[in-house]
Amino acid sequence: MTEPLAHYFVTDIECDGPSPLTNSMLSFATVVVREDGELCGEFEAVLQPRPDKQTDERTMAFWKTHPEAWSAATSNPEPPREVMERFANWVESYAGKRSFAARPLAFDLELVISEVLRVYKHSAFTTSTYRTFSIWVTILKSSEQQLSC
Repeated sequence: MTEPLAHYFVTDIECDGPSPLTNSMLSFATVVVREDGELCGEFEAVLQPRPDKQTDERTMAFWKTHPEAWSAATSNPEPPREVMERFANWVESYAGKRSFAARPLAFDLELVISEVLRVYKHSAFTTSTYRTFSIWVTILKSSEQQLSC
């Protein structure tokens, strides 16, 4: 019996400041790429800012110069607890090894994993994280493919 192919969860986040400790993740999107390059799924969500966090003045100044991006990152927010539980269940629905990938890895990983752990009490990912250059190349080469797995 062969082991299921690994899945890489390539994620990008938007936030209201530069610190995972003091700022909120506003939204994120993830695309799943199987190790053979097949695009397998997408997840995106907008989160309500956490009441125990605060906005960063410089980051908010940036957002004011990008109103369309701000609107996309903040429209129709949902409670973080609900979003992260749905996200973790979605991640765990994929068989095989599940790795988180992002750039910048440390920042995005900290925000996503800390929110998943706060709600779900364990990580939905099964392996250590990876840099995304080769994954992004796979995605770009396969951008015309249908989501099929």
